[in-house]
Amino acid sequence: MGNGSSLLLDMYKSAPKEQRDKVQLMAAERKSKAEAEELRGRARELEERERRESKKLADEEALRRLRAAEESIEGLQRRLAATKQEEEALLSEMDVTGQAFEDMQEQNLRLMQQLREKDDANFKLMSERIKANQIHKLLREEKDELAEQVLALKAQVDAQLLVVQKLEEKERVLQGSLAAVEKELAIRTQALEPLVSVPHRPWKRLNWPRTFELRGSTFRVGSGSCRPALLRTGRPRTRSPSASRGHRWVLWGAMGSYGSYGVSMGSYEVL
Repeated sequence: MGNGSSLLLDMYKSAPKEQRDKVQLMAAERKSKAEAEELRGRARELEERERRESKKLADEEALRRLRAAEESIEGLQRRLAATKQEEEALLSEMDVTGQAFEDMQEQNLRLMQQLREKDDANFKLMSERIKANQIHKLLREEKDELAEQVLALKAQVDAQLLVVQKLEEKERVLQGSLAAVEKELAIRTQALEPLVSVPHRPWKRLNWPRTFELRGSTFRVGSGSCRPALLRTGRPRTRSPSASRGHRWVLWGAMGSYGSYGVSMGSYEVL
């Protein structure tokens, strides 16, 4: 290449100026082309080198990434294994927790049932207590009413006992008076029996009231609807004429109102 350059230089020196300029230009052009070609070659070499370097770098990066990926995979596998173990533990714990939750739910259901039964029992007891209080109130009112009735009856009984006592006292007085009257009547009957006599005559019904005169005194026997009884001294009472004939009788009759007694009028004989 050095010989060619010398030859070109000699030719350049011997050529005319225009031709030298042209040659110079052509030489410059060739030089430029050569430089450009050289630059392109160097560029291709650089590109190739860069490609190789890039490939090498890419391979190294790929290897590095691959190793990082493998390490990551191993880490993930370890984490996966740990996660599986943790998952199994969690599943087991969930099973235990689920069973405990079911047991708790059943216990809650039982407690709720017991609570409902307790509420029902409390409501029933409250209802029974209210009913018992009402019954107790009614019984207390009935007791008070009965107590008032008892007090009223006791007062009435006391009043009746007082009346009975007064009546008994009056009865005793009347019995005493009656005994005295009967005693006096018996004495007067015995005294008056010989003084009054009725002539013997056939039996006939006497009309009542009837008036008798005893030693200037007039007695009226058998007023109203009352009829006198004919009593024979010492004999049972009788009204039969056949049983009364031939006997002396004492007139003993009722006078005035019911319950009062007459006096002995004397005696007579019935044929």
